[in-house]
This record gives sequence, structure tokens and C-alpha cells, in this order.
Amino acid sequence: MLSDPSVMRHLFAGRPMSSEEADVLIDQYFMKQNDNTGLGSVFDLAEKKFIGFAGIIPCEYVDTKKEFEFGFAFQDISWGKGYATEIGRAQIDYAFKNLDIDRLFALAHPNNVASNKVLLKLGMKMLKNIEIRERGARMVYTIERCA
Repeated sequence: MLSDPSVMRHLFAGRPMSSEEADVLIDQYFMKQNDNTGLGSVFDLAEKKFIGFAGIIPCEYVDTKKEFEFGFAFQDISWGKGYATEIGRAQIDYAFKNLDIDRLFALAHPNNVASNKVLLKLGMKMLKNIEIRERGARMVYTIERCA
């Protein structure tokens, strides 16, 4: 999945990853046993197959205090099936119930129309545009814990 140009055009550096780069990403960001944040694999249980990954990771692009962002990425055969909305809702719910935070962020490439629509559908508000050296242009969205 990380070597697929159609999937990777809006993710990370906007290009397919080598197997070495993918290994670094997995080692650095994927959950380890007993972690409560990190990326994890997403499976279609009915089909019993891997469809992507998602998770909550520290967000170092917004504020100086400890903040978190959530995200998701799916294989192109899984696009348009509602997985992003489903996993996005679950991640927001998980973050506010299990992490000591009052707001959560999500970052999306400006040209990733589908992801930007999902984030708005989830009730997130567009906060600002930023440029990240290793990730490129990103729209920053936020949602706050309901009182």
C-alpha cells in the first residue's frame, strides 16, 4: 500500500515509499503492545482483508503543548465505502474518552477532496493551512470535546 502511487499522492511526502522508508514509518508510528496511541492496521472483517491503517499520533505542528492528530489511509479498492467516516468517528470518540485532551486535530492535503469532506462531515473545523517540510501542504482541522 505504501508503494502505491495512487494511494500515496496525498500522504506523507506525496510519493511511494521504498520498503526501507515503510519500515521506518511502521517502526516509528505504529502501535506497540500496551500503547494507547499510534497507527494500526484496518481490516474489513466481512471480507477478512487488510484495507488500510489509521490511528492517533502526537501532533507537533499546531501548538507547543502536547496535542494529538488522527488520520487514516486506505487502499484505493476501499475508497468511497464509508470506512474513513466510520474510523474517523471511532478515533474522535476514543481520543476524548481515553486521552486527557480537550481538542483533536487532523491534517489533510488540500487536493485530497475526499478526506477533506470526511473531516468536515465529522464535525471538524478548518483551522489553517500549513506547509510541513516532510509532508507538504496540509489543511489543519480541529474538533473540541463537547461539554
